[in-house]
Amino acid sequence: MHRVVTKYKDRNRNVVIEHGPWHPTRQEAQRWADLLAQSGYRVDIESRGAEEGGGSSNADLAQALASMA
Repeated sequence: MHRVVTKYKDRNRNVVIEHGPWHPTRQEAQRWADLLAQSGYRVDIESRGAEEGGGSSNADLAQALASMA
């Protein structure tokens, strides 16, 4: 799973970070990232899941819940 993260500055020069929806393929996320970059946004692609070596999302969830205890 992959999503596009956009970064821009608002009127007060504060950095605004927005996370887009998750896409099943990196190619689809890259297509959106390219369109947004052409519009002047700074973009990154965020990935999760075993496909990118990010580990199991269940393991990530377990770690997050353990840190809250």
